[in-house]
Parts: sequence; C-alpha cells; structure tokens
Amino acid sequence: MATPPLAPTPNDGLTPADALEEAHRTVPERPWGHIALMALVLTLMMMGGWEVFWRSQGFVPGDIKGTNAAWAEARRHATGDATVLIGTSRNFFDVDLDVWEKTTGVRPVQLSLEGSSPRFVLADLANDPNFHGLVVADVVTGMFFGQYDGRGAGVVPYSKAETPSQRVGYFLSIPPEEAFAYIDDQTRPKELWRRLDLPTRPGQKQHFDDPHKLSIMQPDRNAELWQQVVDDQPYRERAIRIWGEIFKPHPGEPPLDPPKVIAEVAANIAKIRARGGNVVFVMHPQAGFLAQAEPRAFPRAKFWDALLAGTHTNGIRYDDYAQLQGFRIPELSHMHPRDAEVYTARLAPLVTKADVRH
Repeated sequence: MATPPLAPTPNDGLTPADALEEAHRTVPERPWGHIALMALVLTLMMMGGWEVFWRSQGFVPGDIKGTNAAWAEARRHATGDATVLIGTSRNFFDVDLDVWEKTTGVRPVQLSLEGSSPRFVLADLANDPNFHGLVVADVVTGMFFGQYDGRGAGVVPYSKAETPSQRVGYFLSIPPEEAFAYIDDQTRPKELWRRLDLPTRPGQKQHFDDPHKLSIMQPDRNAELWQQVVDDQPYRERAIRIWGEIFKPHPGEPPLDPPKVIAEVAANIAKIRARGGNVVFVMHPQAGFLAQAEPRAFPRAKFWDALLAGTHTNGIRYDDYAQLQGFRIPELSHMHPRDAEVYTARLAPLVTKADVRH
C-alpha cells in the first residue's frame, strides 16, 4: 500500500506537533503500582481527616440536602388520599413524620419549605386532579398573607420540568450523603468564605445574611432542628438576630391584603374539597419577641379568625391548647428536636379530629 503523503507544513511559521521532541518522549520506568497505592492512601487519609473534622463540628452522615429534586421526589407521593404537610420551616422542623405515622397510622408527605408561604404549594395541589387527600397547612401569619414565595415559586415548576438525568442524579447523590458528613452545602469553601463575619468600613451597609444551617433531613424530607442550634449559644443567638431582621416591618413593603389572600385560598380549598379532600390550618408555637409581636402585628380577628371563617376551615392554634404549649424553642422559631416528637404525638390527633370533610 502506498504511504499517504505528509500533511503540508503550516504556513503560520509554527513547528508541527509531530516534529517536537516532547511528542516522542519515552515514559520512564517507575514503580507505578506503589505510586498509585500511595496516592490512594493519601487521598483516603485526607478524606478521613476532612470527615473527622466536620463530624467534630456537629455535622452528621445521612443529612440529605434539601434540593429542588428532593422536594420533587416527595411531591410525586402527594397523590390520592395522602396527608400532605405544606408551609414554612415550622411545619418542616416541628412535625416528626415517624411519630405522626405511629400516632395515626398514616405517614405524611412533607412538602413544607423554609421561608415560603404555603399558598404556592396549596395552589399546585388544588390544580392536581389526582389529589384528594388532607392538606395540613401551617400559618406563620406574615409569610402566609405576604408574598414570601421563597423557594415555593421555584420548586413547583422544577417538579414539572425535571429531566430523567436530574432525577437519576438525585438518587445517585443519596448514598454518599448517607455515608459522609462533610457532603453538605455549609462545608463548601465558597460557603465558608461567605460566612466569615468580616468587619465593615465606616459608613458601609451592614451585610444581611440568611440563617446558616438550621436542620438535618432524611431522604423523605423528615427534618428536625439541627442539634448545633441547641448546643451552640453564639450560633443560636445569630439565628435569633436574623429573625429580628426578617420579621420586623420593612419600609416600602406593600400592605397585607387579608381579604384578597383569603379569597384566593378559599378558591383553592374549594377545588380540593370538590374532589373529596380537605385542608386544616395549624399555627405552631413560637417564643420570645416573635410570640409577643404576633398579636400586635397580626390581630387574631383580622387574620387567623378571618382565614378560618372565610375558608370555612378548621384550625389548630397552639395558644388555644394547653397540651401544645410549654415546649423548648431554642431560637424562638423552631422546636427542640426531642420536644418535636412529643409535640407531634399531641398535634396529630387534633388534626385528625379537625378533618371534618365538608
């Protein structure tokens, strides 16, 4: 066979790659097996040290990231006559799914989202013809009647547009997260840098930040308050300062419009009831300045009572029931993880009783 002609020399003045001496170097003899073994040992040692460090900081294996994919997977179980929890982080952290199931025989689907009004998820369930179950919606008054969509406006579209690769990626992420404590959003170098409390220059606006890690979560989104919040006083006090920023009035915010919100919620509840489902509202305990500010900022008659009357819905408010009071609320907004178990055992029967189908 004739030898093919060589490619013409480029006109750019550069030496062809094949003519470079580096292209023809001989790989030297080395103990590659020992080198590979040493690299593996060093990698395992560094990973082990990183894992030990983060476990010493209170991080635990089995804490699954609260991603849109995790919510979307739970949303797929919110069908038929399922019991579904929607609302803010109080419904998320204060209700123990294991205890609820043990108490009622039904395991709820947890669709609550931190810093989000439940109205967005309620609308999604109302427009789902396959859902005819019980919705347990928590009411943090300012968030419920405001436009605190938080992640609520994002997770619903994601759950409907999630690709097969995204869904597979979520399931593949679970085994490493169940094995290692260091796989957490809070342990990323970028997040560690962002969390540094650096001093500000004179006249510079104080940087406002969201609260750091507050909870741990299982694959089915059964969550509880992170023990570090309970044990670490400076960490806990930082969360309390942030609640003060979040829940105080902000100039320029549009005023709340309870009648408009109640009409919207009533229309969505009517859709669920037309299919045989129902909704029960719950207000979970709060403490300190949050509990003191509630009646001043959101008079009960104007908000809570009007919501129940306008939607013809039963509600369970913690300050109406002695058995729902007296629990530890370390950072004033969310319940101690062990108290949440007792609280859930007392709350679940009240919800069952309040579920009077119309």
